[in-house]
Amino acid sequence: MKRILTVLFCAALGLIAAEDIADKAIALEKQGKYLEAVKLYEKLTTEEPDNEYIWIAIGRCYRYQGEHMRSLSMYLKASQIVTNDASIWLEVGKTYRYLHDNANAALMYEKAAQCETNNDKKKVYLKDAGNIYFEMESFEKAKKAIRAAIAIDPNYSMAFNNLASIYIVEHNYSNAIRVLEKAFELDPDNTLPLLNLILVYAYQKNAVKCNEYASKALSMESPSPQYIHLYLAVLHVQLGDKPSWKAQLELAFKKDKLRPFFDEKDDFKNEYGFDPVRNDVDFKALVTSYFMKR
Repeated sequence: MKRILTVLFCAALGLIAAEDIADKAIALEKQGKYLEAVKLYEKLTTEEPDNEYIWIAIGRCYRYQGEHMRSLSMYLKASQIVTNDASIWLEVGKTYRYLHDNANAALMYEKAAQCETNNDKKKVYLKDAGNIYFEMESFEKAKKAIRAAIAIDPNYSMAFNNLASIYIVEHNYSNAIRVLEKAFELDPDNTLPLLNLILVYAYQKNAVKCNEYASKALSMESPSPQYIHLYLAVLHVQLGDKPSWKAQLELAFKKDKLRPFFDEKDDFKNEYGFDPVRNDVDFKALVTSYFMKR
């Protein structure tokens, strides 16, 4: 932790004792003794209750302990002291995420964007707010947030890619293709738009385009080759070619050795509409068999 935090404490408190307490609290936090650090930080709040840095420090310690409700309370205290600090609203948003309260999390990311003066950060907060709305299936709000990010930076490739994800679940494939091609044009080293193009063309049963983009992604050594094969499997499901989709699925599992995208809890998010695959009886049998052999 930066020494400046101690200086800020001491400047605000004007006490040697406060400096000693701050030093000890910082040392305890560095050692991972978070609850002990909290007790000392709380002593500082009695001297300077309007010092937002102290409340942030307490919130951070509670977060490290996994006590997210307490952490949220501390960050909110800080936000009441300084109402226009983007970094505080971002921490509030992250904490709501830990608490699985996506509705409030998205609002806080947008609040952080409103307070942020750095456009590089602002666009990311808006894009992340859009991602949260996407998870909530609030697609209009997601599009609005992501488009706001693009308005700040018209060359923001990842925002275009994420906008395309919304078009995919809405079955608006023509717009998805247009936006994905733009995303890849802006960042030709990023294979993620290519992966999504494979999926879009799979849903359109366009084997030529699917294989074209799959070859390109493989030649670029995509960091996620398992998805290339998964999306090719989706293509073959659409075409009714079960031997081929099973073969592609097996390749996908072989590529994804560390973290298979399907587990026994079946918690893979249905972000892109995998129902044609996931609801197939033969597919479920293949997945079950795969995990029994592991």
